[in-house]
Amino acid sequence: MQQARQWRDDILYLVALGAVVRLALVLVYAPQSYPDTGTYFDLARRIEHSTLLTYGGQRTPGYPLLLLAAGLNPYVVWLLQALMGIAISALSYFIVALCSPSRRAALVSGAVHSLALNQVFFEANLLSETAATFWIVLSMVLFALTIRRPGTGLPGWLGIVSAMAALTRPIYLVLAPVYALLLLFGMPRGCALRVTAIFSVTLLVPILLWASVNKAATGKFTMTTLTGYSLSNHAGGFFELAPEKDALIRDIYLKHREERRSESPSHTHANTAIAARSELLQRTGLSPVDLSGELARISLALFYAHPLLYAKSVLESWTSFWAVPNFWRLGDIRPPLVQKSLQSAWRVEQSLMRVANLAFVMLSAFVAITFARKWRLLRQADLVALALIAVIWSSSLLQALFEYGDNPRFAIPTEPLVVCFLAWAAVAMRRSFRLFARHRLPA
Repeated sequence: MQQARQWRDDILYLVALGAVVRLALVLVYAPQSYPDTGTYFDLARRIEHSTLLTYGGQRTPGYPLLLLAAGLNPYVVWLLQALMGIAISALSYFIVALCSPSRRAALVSGAVHSLALNQVFFEANLLSETAATFWIVLSMVLFALTIRRPGTGLPGWLGIVSAMAALTRPIYLVLAPVYALLLLFGMPRGCALRVTAIFSVTLLVPILLWASVNKAATGKFTMTTLTGYSLSNHAGGFFELAPEKDALIRDIYLKHREERRSESPSHTHANTAIAARSELLQRTGLSPVDLSGELARISLALFYAHPLLYAKSVLESWTSFWAVPNFWRLGDIRPPLVQKSLQSAWRVEQSLMRVANLAFVMLSAFVAITFARKWRLLRQADLVALALIAVIWSSSLLQALFEYGDNPRFAIPTEPLVVCFLAWAAVAMRRSFRLFARHRLPA
C-alpha cells in the first residue's frame, strides 16, 4: 500500500510537470508540417473513405489512425501527441520502478522525457515518431509485467501494442523477434511456449492483415512499398557503378543527385530517388510500386558487388543514429528572448544526451556479455534490462541497414529507453560497489 501511494504521488508529479512544460510550449509555438506529413494525411483520408484498394502502399496505418482520431486537425493531433508525451514520462517511470528498487531513479527517468526539448518539440511535428515512442515504451512496460504475471491476458496486449508500433513505423517489426526470444528462453518452461505463442499470434495478425490489404491494392504482400527508395539512399553514394542494363534509371538518378548537391553543400545523396521520382516514372513507364522494386533490385545488386561501400554507408548511418538532433523550427518561436533561452538550454541538453548515448553503447555491451554468461540465473529485473538493450540495439542496426540520411530522426522513439537503461545501470552499479566495499572492509 505504501509503494502504491508513492507511485501515485510520483505519477501525479510527472503529469503536472509534463502538463506545465507543454502548456508553456503552446504559448510560443505551433504544429509543424514536413514533406512526409501529406503522405500520412492521404492514407488517413483513404481509410476514412474506404478507398484503400487504390492506394500505393507507401505508409502503414498506425499514424493515420491517430490523425483520424484527431479529426485531421493539426492542433488536435498536437494535443494527442502531447498527452502521449506525458504518458511516456509515466511509462518510463514504471519501466525503471519495475526493474529497480530506486524510486529516485524511476522519477528522474520519467522527468527527463518532459524536460528533453527534442522530445517535447517533436510532439508538435505532424510525423509518426511521437506515436511510435508511445507504443514502444508501452510495450516495454507490458513486457515487464508479462514476465511477472504470465498467466493473465498481458501477452496478448503485448502483441497488440507491439503490432501498433510496427504499423506506426515498420522498422519496429523488430520487436517481434526480440520479445519472442526473451519470452521463450527467459520465462519458466511451463509457460514460456504458451506465452510466446499468444504474443506472436496477436502481433502477427494485424501485420498480416495490412500486408494483405497491400497485396490486394498493389500486388505486393508487404507492409510498405517504400523499401526500394530507402535502399537507394544507401546505394545512391555509388549509383554510378550500376551496370549498363540499368543505364536509364542510373543516369536519371545521377542527374538529380548532382542537382541536389549543387543546390547546397549540406545536401547529400539521401532522398534523391524521391526528388527524381516524377522523371523516373515518366521515362521508365513504371508504376510507383514497380519503380520501388527496380530501385531495390539495383541497390541490392550494388551492395552485393561492392560490400565495402555498403558497409561504409551503413556505419555512417548507425553512427548518425546517436547524434541527438532537435527537429524544431527555432525561427517560429516568439519572442526572441525565449528563442535564445531555449537554444542555450538545448546546447547543454544535446551534449548531455550525446554523452548518455555513448555511455549506453559501452555499458550495454558490457551488460549483455555479462548476462550471456549467466543466462539461466537472470532475474526478472535483468530480463527487463536485457529487453531494453535488445530493442535499442536491434532498432539502431536495422535502421542503419535499410536507410541513409534521416537516421538521427529514427532514434527519437528509443531515446526514453536509453534513459531507462542508464537509470537501471546506475542503481545496479551503486549496489555492486556497496557489496564490493562491504566485502573488502575488515571484520
